[in-house]
Amino acid sequence: MDDVENSVGRPAPPVRWAIHGQRILAAARLAFDVRKLAIAAAGLLVLQVGWTLLDGAFAASAEVTPNVLEAGDPAAGPSGRFSWSWDTVGRMSLRLLEPSRILLAPLGTLLDPHAPGLSKLHGLLAVVWLLLVWGPAGGAIARMTVVQAGRSRRVGIGEAVRFGRDSAVSLVLSPLCPLIGLAFCTLTGLVFGLIYRVPGGSAVAGALLFIPMSVAVVMTLFVAALVAGWPMFHAAVACGAEDALDAMVRTYSYLTQRLALFGIGVAIAWATGLAGLALAELLVETVIRLTEWSVALTGPGPEIASLFGGSGPRPAGIAPAAHRFWLGVARFVGQAWVYSFFWTAASLIYLRLRQEVDGTPATFVDPPEPPR
Repeated sequence: MDDVENSVGRPAPPVRWAIHGQRILAAARLAFDVRKLAIAAAGLLVLQVGWTLLDGAFAASAEVTPNVLEAGDPAAGPSGRFSWSWDTVGRMSLRLLEPSRILLAPLGTLLDPHAPGLSKLHGLLAVVWLLLVWGPAGGAIARMTVVQAGRSRRVGIGEAVRFGRDSAVSLVLSPLCPLIGLAFCTLTGLVFGLIYRVPGGSAVAGALLFIPMSVAVVMTLFVAALVAGWPMFHAAVACGAEDALDAMVRTYSYLTQRLALFGIGVAIAWATGLAGLALAELLVETVIRLTEWSVALTGPGPEIASLFGGSGPRPAGIAPAAHRFWLGVARFVGQAWVYSFFWTAASLIYLRLRQEVDGTPATFVDPPEPPR
């Protein structure tokens, strides 16, 4: 009995971790929810609109914000056959990390000591816009996930969007808190920067360099917590955290107390995410190829092949542009799946960490269900 249960009657760690992994395996399946895909697609569109406007205002640093509407090269080749290789695994792994990468891109410019001042401002505004957009959007996906996992009830898109709207302050402020803490820590560096301008100040600053370096350790923790805990903050709010501070404290507490379990959850999510992304891309490419095949039965084969992205140069004009638009819309569904999976997997990991640390069952989700 001791090998199966511990002193408090819970399953032993190997058993609990097996259950933990089994539930996270459902993330790929839950991410195919059409309502989650719609919210993720809307979030990507709104994000890109804001970033495009920022690129126009800061034309010299347009590379700060990547184009989130451009999906990677499909894993299915022109023949529609899925090609599996280590290169494919590496590319899809980068695709799964894309939500974190779009946060790191402007954040990296903001924290680059050699970046121009306007580029830093561009990076700051891009990060703020990212958090403003994906606060309600990510919170809506997280809410759908925790209710579905905890209560076995499907949340309508209207209810999820209303939750994201009503909880927008907590959903946006919780990831902004580390940035605010980072800003306060920066004050130490600002003071030391002035010392370098004083004659002989470089020697004094060098002798006291351990002070800003010690503060930089705290800043590093803030940045790491923001990147690792960004979707977890939204899951905490979706589960009933009282406010942004409560969501941040809960997330940090769970991560620090069960860091190994968090790592196992991320590894399992990565493995199941590869399979889910491969399926999503294969489905999209199959739809495209079957569309091409069906219209080519009676249409001119060479022209249709060129319009659908076959070999050779693509012709210019309205027809090629229209085809590229609709083919891009189809592949954009696969792009939206990545973001749906990102918040779905993070929410399931959060539920498991909360149960492991607090003993709170996954069925406990606040606020309570609205009356029917």
